[in-house]
Order: sequence, then C-alpha cells, then structure tokens
Amino acid sequence: MSRLSGKFTLRAGTLTFSDLSFGVPGAIVQLAGTYDVKRETLDFRGNLLLDATLADTTTGWKAVLGRVAQPLFRRQGGGSKLPIRISGPREKPEFGLDVRRALGPG
Repeated sequence: MSRLSGKFTLRAGTLTFSDLSFGVPGAIVQLAGTYDVKRETLDFRGNLLLDATLADTTTGWKAVLGRVAQPLFRRQGGGSKLPIRISGPREKPEFGLDVRRALGPG
C-alpha cells in the first residue's frame, strides 16, 4: 500500500469504518463497512477506481468483453470505477464485483 486513510468507531464489538481508502500505483480502493471483532467477520462495500479501462487490464477475448462493458464502469476523467464488496470471515474473505450496484441505477 502506498496510502491509507479512514475513520472508524468501535462500539459493542463492531468496528465501523467510513471513508476508508488506500491506493497503490494505478488504483484506489474506497470502502465503508464493518468488522465484527467477536465473530471476526467483514462486511465492506465500496469502489475500485482504476486508471485503466477494463480492456486495458486484460488480453484476448476478455479485452473484447471489457470494451463492451466499459460504458457501465466508465470513470469520470478516464479509467474505470468498479463497485466492489468484501465480506465473510477474516480467515477467508470473499472479494468480488457488487453486481447489484453495478447493474442498478446510479
């Protein structure tokens, strides 16, 4: 990680994060959500902001699909904005596209 910032509160065994972000070269992750300290479970939603287009992140037929899908994920100023989720147990969290937000309005 090259940058990390955020705000959190701890109440009744739950860490609630807001405005959590970190950056690496070519991407920024913006998240909000909770971490249950007792159960050791994560529930975060946010965005992955890429400097690149989807087609630029892969090759072959996946790049073609990336070009087709890019209008859904276009980021103002260039690149891509992917709605993401991170959830599950701390030992084995699930990372993925938040399909509901990706296909929904807004």
